[in-house]
Amino acid sequence: MKQKIIAVLVAMLAIFPAFASDKVLASIDGLWYCLVGDEALYCGEAYLSPETLTLKPHVEYEGKTYTVTGFKFLERSDFSNDYDWSSYEPFRKTKTLVIPSTVVNNEQNLNIMRGMEALASVTVTSEETDAANAPNGFRSVDGVLYTYDGTRMLLLPKKRTMALNEFPKELKIIGECSCEDACASVVNLPEGVITIERNAFYDASIGSLVIPASVTKLIRGAISSSYISSITLCGDIDFGNVDYDNQDTFDYGLNVLPWSLSRITLSANVGKINEHVFVLDCPNLTTISVEDGNVSYSAFDGCLYDKEMKTLLCVPRANKSWEYPQTLETIGDYAVFENDNITELTGLPKTVTTIGVRSFRGCRNIESLELTGSLASIGHHCFSGCYGLRKIIIGDNIKQIGEYAFSGGRSGVNREITCPKSMTVLPKGIFSGNYIRSITGCDNVEEIQEKAFYGTNLHIMVFDLFPRLKRIGVGAFAYAIFWDSGIRLPESVEEVGDEAFYGSTNYQYIDWIRLSWSLKKIGAKAFWLDSKAPAIKEVGCAAQIPPVCTENMPFSPEVYRNATLSVGPVQDYQSTTPWNRFDHIVHEEYSGVEEVADGGEEVRV
Repeated sequence: MKQKIIAVLVAMLAIFPAFASDKVLASIDGLWYCLVGDEALYCGEAYLSPETLTLKPHVEYEGKTYTVTGFKFLERSDFSNDYDWSSYEPFRKTKTLVIPSTVVNNEQNLNIMRGMEALASVTVTSEETDAANAPNGFRSVDGVLYTYDGTRMLLLPKKRTMALNEFPKELKIIGECSCEDACASVVNLPEGVITIERNAFYDASIGSLVIPASVTKLIRGAISSSYISSITLCGDIDFGNVDYDNQDTFDYGLNVLPWSLSRITLSANVGKINEHVFVLDCPNLTTISVEDGNVSYSAFDGCLYDKEMKTLLCVPRANKSWEYPQTLETIGDYAVFENDNITELTGLPKTVTTIGVRSFRGCRNIESLELTGSLASIGHHCFSGCYGLRKIIIGDNIKQIGEYAFSGGRSGVNREITCPKSMTVLPKGIFSGNYIRSITGCDNVEEIQEKAFYGTNLHIMVFDLFPRLKRIGVGAFAYAIFWDSGIRLPESVEEVGDEAFYGSTNYQYIDWIRLSWSLKKIGAKAFWLDSKAPAIKEVGCAAQIPPVCTENMPFSPEVYRNATLSVGPVQDYQSTTPWNRFDHIVHEEYSGVEEVADGGEEVRV
């Protein structure tokens, strides 16, 4: 039997290389070490991966004592050519690791321990503390690894499933990658922790994480790349600056909270927090709760409100249905951001007067809006990206509408829009990107602001809807698609802004433009239409005084060559730039605009 054991050891030794003269590979008490100087580095067993691995502080070999200072993972080049390299997995099955205090806290040792996929517990023994090495060593509490002074967590074993509630009293920092791939059911961080470093919880699957009040700032990437289900915030916390002008903020979130988060609890001590992060980062959030005694916040039906429940602050994006308290007055900024479960805006109390900035942005399945009752103000981008909208009714009480309020549409979803008769201005970008079947209530609109119909598909004779229109803003109809084959401005229009109709078309081509009697100013490139602009055959201008043209470039060069300009005072136009660039200018009688009494329509004679 003894001879067989010797033969096995000889065969195993043959597997390993002959190290340089200062390194020796030795089997001691059934474990393999690489001996270098006075130090011993555990490098595993050739064909075994023990579930429980216990290292001693010192080992003896050939009459010499070596201090165990860590681990060494052998490389492929360290083995003979006939060795099955795939069988060298010395830590694959290790569940329980016991190391002496002599093991040095360095990157190599820490990385090897973090790579132990089955590890559930690590313990540092102190039966023979090396006083000189202690500050450079490790410390363990409840199976978790820390720096010797206990101020930094280094390793929460990957397969530890038990709740983690016990920590060193000195703990200040949850170190980078310290909880990577961890799967503890609960991690209840203690008061005193001030920093959670980047990637601390990378790919961790934690059931519940409690963040103490002593953590006052949560940096991006600290917990966002994890699979945490529930978080309790115990105090005010800074999530960092939110760049509301960056589209990536809305497309990709802030990278502060994990996308997997389904529940957030605010403790009684939370007084101020940026709740926008909850909707920007957490598409799977279903519930927000507030503990009793909180003086700043309340929760109602899983949603977050201010204390008096007058302002709705956040509806979790995965919340499928909820009710509003009858005290509600304001839908706050981003409150119902990108919630795909809502199909119509119903159930709002009559006390609601304000809907904030981007409140319902990206709610793609809303089909109808009836903004009536006491509602008086709608924030910018409030309903932008609500691609399913087919019907919009804007009530007469609405006094303020923010820019791009209803922007964004989807092909095949044609909208019917009712505007309040009191509306005199269509705000910037309000219907940009829409597919519009009808608009009513625009009789008193005097100004269409910048990009109001930018890229809009208009299935209507749009200019018949604005009898009192005076100003068309910059890019107001840029890249729009018109129903008819020409552009006829209402006779009341006095000013057309830069690039107002730039790139516009009607699916095939626009072949005529009729400019108004009242027109005084045309902006640069106002009528540079799409690539088929040369198809324009006629430009008619009823103004008796040639309108002033910014940069003298209202039309694309091809129009001057190919189109006929029809005007009243031919000589005046022939002597005025850029009108005199037209190769063909002809007279057309425009005798003026007469206003029919008793509120009748204006008629050109």
